[in-house]
Amino acid sequence: MLASELPSDVDEDSLEAYQHAYRTAEARLAALRAADASREDIATSAATLCELLPRIRRLTGAASSRLAVPRRQRRVKNDNRASIFRRFLLDTYGEQLASGAGVLDIAGGQGVLSFELLNYNRVEVTVIDPRPALRLAKLERHYAAVHRKPAAPEASVAMAIGGATVATASSSQPRRPRHWAVYWRDALWSPLVDKADASADEAGTGGVITTPSAAALATVGQALREAPPQAPSSRRQRKGPSPDEAIGDALEGASEPPAPPPLPSALELHSALRECSAVVGMHPDAATEPIVDFALAAGKPFAVVPCCVFAVDFPSRRGPEGAPVDTHGAFVRYLQAKAPERIRLATLPFEGKNIVVYSLPTIDAATGGEASCQRQSLRDEPQSHPQPHSQPSVTCLPCEGDATD
Repeated sequence: MLASELPSDVDEDSLEAYQHAYRTAEARLAALRAADASREDIATSAATLCELLPRIRRLTGAASSRLAVPRRQRRVKNDNRASIFRRFLLDTYGEQLASGAGVLDIAGGQGVLSFELLNYNRVEVTVIDPRPALRLAKLERHYAAVHRKPAAPEASVAMAIGGATVATASSSQPRRPRHWAVYWRDALWSPLVDKADASADEAGTGGVITTPSAAALATVGQALREAPPQAPSSRRQRKGPSPDEAIGDALEGASEPPAPPPLPSALELHSALRECSAVVGMHPDAATEPIVDFALAAGKPFAVVPCCVFAVDFPSRRGPEGAPVDTHGAFVRYLQAKAPERIRLATLPFEGKNIVVYSLPTIDAATGGEASCQRQSLRDEPQSHPQPHSQPSVTCLPCEGDATD
């Protein structure tokens, strides 16, 4: 777009059009220089910039192009967010994570959190995420390099679990968490939860996952085979692999998209839901509320770090004050209002959306309904995982406190 084609009237829309045209011309000039284009083409592109900049400065009153044309925001520093969230889970739930069938990691993304829990803490994990494959090649190479020691293969590593010392085999070959390529939603679990015991709900312990009926298994089996409903929000409509996923395919030597893992049967899903120790989600997007609803209905501990609100997809949501849930802070308060006597908030030490909404693992009647939790009783294997640059500290928020939008 040439500068002469832009509107000349001074309003907000015109300013945005000028700024967009400036960024486009700036990118074109950089591409021409990188491609060693002709001097004429480069001069033409530079002239467009010179023509646009005075107009933008006049509209904004800025003294330089850097102030007049907003640049892309810097990248949020949250590379260690999975490790920090894992440490929070260990500190909050302790040995309870390793009980039963282990943790359900809903919308687990590339599988970083699950990989670390499984290989560094020996906590069994099942990833429920619709993507066809987990991206673990980089983590596996790092794990193998750290564990490449001259010791015999049968050497063991002592790990403390609940105060007891357990010997686990030390191997340079990491394990991959179980992965089910399933879109988490209410239809997968609601037929399996028996909420007939109203007293359980009043006590804040949720319902019970009992032996399912044939009709319930058939309903869940059909939901497993069906594609999830299309969302109105374009954010949930994937148009292809992201650049990071494309790089991951190249690193893993994939010449074509990987085949998705086999779907679980309804009985396998029922067993995982009944025997899981906790349900977690790091930025699980649209699966956030279904995670909380399932955990409360089934009496399972949960911890989620909400990210996107998807107000367009869920217009009927209303907060405790009756206002629409259209901001991150309102979404956090909306989730906590589902069971304020059980749900707590904490702030994790990384940038971006870092408020964790979690339920306390046990209810102590002697404290008037306050929850008591066992602190860290799982310990990482020595020298087995990358630590954040500084020791993470978790800031707990009061139950009645408002989360920042």
